[in-house]
Amino acid sequence: MINYTFLYIQIAVLLCLHQGQQQAELFVQDFIITQLISKDILELCAISNPMGLLVDVLQQLGRPEPEPRYSDNSHCHYGCAVCAM
Repeated sequence: MINYTFLYIQIAVLLCLHQGQQQAELFVQDFIITQLISKDILELCAISNPMGLLVDVLQQLGRPEPEPRYSDNSHCHYGCAVCAM
């Protein structure tokens, strides 16, 4: 049986080496990301510490930590305001 994950990674690496990063990104966008439409990301991989992972990525990008927000019922007030406009 063919391991498609390994095959897709090899194709992306070869595209990046021979045709540039932009072509590799287009390949990922067109052929890999489209396969993920309507999939639940939590079924594909388990993220043990999502907030810690987000903080690490933001630090690497030189951005501040995310701000916690209370979102339990805040959306209903916003929706009413939009409908009243």
